[in-house]
Amino acid sequence: MIRKTMLAALMATALIPAAAGSRPVQVDPVARAAWKHKPNWYVLNREDRMLTPQLQSATVQRIGARLHSVPASHVSMLSHPGEVADVILEAAGVKSAAPSPAKTGG
Repeated sequence: MIRKTMLAALMATALIPAAAGSRPVQVDPVARAAWKHKPNWYVLNREDRMLTPQLQSATVQRIGARLHSVPASHVSMLSHPGEVADVILEAAGVKSAAPSPAKTGG
């Protein structure tokens, strides 16, 4: 399943380290969801086979996020690290948004 969905855009050699890093995470409950009162950014993966672009778009609308879109599968942080890093830097206020057809839009 991982090979067909999450890592479709990556070479087979990336499969083992990515799968090995998958661990359950235990977190404490939060009293107030941050996305409801703080700015949000979202990287929409147009070739995602786990979360459809339509579902991702609905999420973007629900949380009022600034949308960035990439031609990537479910793991765009591995297949398009520069573009994802740019969004993170923008969200952190380190880098200005530089809209381009390849990076933003629906």
